[in-house]
Order: sequence, then structure tokens, then C-alpha cells
Amino acid sequence: MPDTIARLLIIDDQPASVGLLLAYLEDSDIDLLVALNGEDGLRIASEGQPDLILLDVQMPLMDGFSVCRRLKADRHTRHIPVIFLSAAIGIEDKLQGFAAGGADYITKPFSAQEVLARVFLSTRGPPATGDPGHPASGGGRHRPGRWLRREPRPPAVPGGRGPADPSVDRPARAR
Repeated sequence: MPDTIARLLIIDDQPASVGLLLAYLEDSDIDLLVALNGEDGLRIASEGQPDLILLDVQMPLMDGFSVCRRLKADRHTRHIPVIFLSAAIGIEDKLQGFAAGGADYITKPFSAQEVLARVFLSTRGPPATGDPGHPASGGGRHRPGRWLRREPRPPAVPGGRGPADPSVDRPARAR
């Protein structure tokens, strides 16, 4: 069995966003490639043949939509699914991404769980019933915690007392 389950290319001009994505994906058995601009992204995609591309929309010189259109026009890269990453949340922006050839669209700020779930579904597809190799199944060489981690939630009440804390007074239910 290979050491990695997929190869992923991140194309984003913001080092902070790249760092965050790398942190989310570092324990996921994915071979990670990075490009900090569209031109480098096109070259790396052609040479590295990733299984998936995470592509920022708003980049200087060549925006993500243009990069995606060029990827889809090239016979060597047209088969690679593209997931757009963008702070733009309007339906028009999402539709423009799909029209350019994108397979999915994640809005910023994104969560680790959403990124991992969408990456996994795009690289492996939905789980087959009883598939022991699926990370969410708990079988095979993967553990569900490596893919879908719970993110810490802030306390529901100032002072750290949340709704699961038995010392929190709860109003009586009306009957």
C-alpha cells in the first residue's frame, strides 16, 4: 500500500493561508505540493499531476478562475478536480467558479473539518458500505481522528461553564 493516499496541490499567494492548510493536512497521508502564484501552479500541476488542487480565487497577476480555465484547457491537467478557496461568498462568485471548471468551493474562513472532508471526498469519493479502508470507518490503516478532528469550541457561558457542565442552572421545561 502506498505511503500517501493522494497528492494535493495548494495554489495560494497568501503564506498564512498556505500555512493553515498545511497544518490541517499534515497528518492526513497526503503528499502536499505548494505554489504561491498561478503560473507556478500551472507548471507544478502539469509536472506533478496532483489528484486535487485547492486554488485561491483572489491572486495577483492571474486570478484563480483564470488558472482553472487554463488547467481545464490543457489535456494534461483537465482531469484534475479543483476546489476554490475564497472569501467571496456570493452565489455569483461560486457560479463563476463552477463555470470555470471548479468541482467545489470553500469559503474563507474555513474550518479544518470542512477542508478535510471536502479533500477526502474529492480524492477518495464517498465511502462504500463497510469499506474498511475509509478513514471514517475506523478500519484499515486509517483512523477517523486523522481526518475529521473535533475543533475546540469556546465555552457557551463566560467563565468556562458550558451547557454540558452539570453545575449550570437550567430553566425548567414548560409542559
